[in-house]
Amino acid sequence: MKYFILIYICAFGLVSNAQNYEEIKHLQLSNGQLEGALRLPDSLIFTSQKLPLALIIAGSGPTDRNGNNPLMTNNSLKMLAEGLAENGIASLRYDKRGVGTSKIVAEVPPMLYALFRPSVQPYLISWFAVNPQEEIQKLKIPVLIIQGTQDIQVGTNEAELLHNAKPDASKILINGMNHILKPAGLERSKNIATYNDPNIAIDSQLIIEISHFINSLQ
Repeated sequence: MKYFILIYICAFGLVSNAQNYEEIKHLQLSNGQLEGALRLPDSLIFTSQKLPLALIIAGSGPTDRNGNNPLMTNNSLKMLAEGLAENGIASLRYDKRGVGTSKIVAEVPPMLYALFRPSVQPYLISWFAVNPQEEIQKLKIPVLIIQGTQDIQVGTNEAELLHNAKPDASKILINGMNHILKPAGLERSKNIATYNDPNIAIDSQLIIEISHFINSLQ
């Protein structure tokens, strides 16, 4: 479950709260549709001002656009979108094929769909063929690499490998942040407990660093 944050330009159902607005977006496919959420800063929604926009992509597995899956709810990606909006940055996050509200037509038993949905095998085949170190070297754009020191799924050495492959990238290690972007202690059981606790906020430094990076590109 890795997350990718890209700058993207995008500008329907309108949902509001005290902090920002969210529009539900749909992309029609030949065998179904994808559903996503466009989060907008409330201070800028009724103006013609152009906004930076982050495309938030959930990683492998049945993780939905909010960072949740059928077995756990932590709202990590939803919190990320809200935090960016508070800093004047719009974001688009979406449910992948066969996940959440993105429905794909297929003859697969519902209980097994998360593991064996039709989109999984091509994804895995293409994924195994990709070397992240080689791919990051090809980028001709500013890159920010962020890694939490308490990530029990992806070690900090992975961030080092990426940075070694692209030395001009910005690299930030956030002390105590875990794989789902939340503060976690050294005790493994407490770290894992955050995966199913939507009341724990994501690490505030993460919002600060990403917001600074994106806003510096304008």
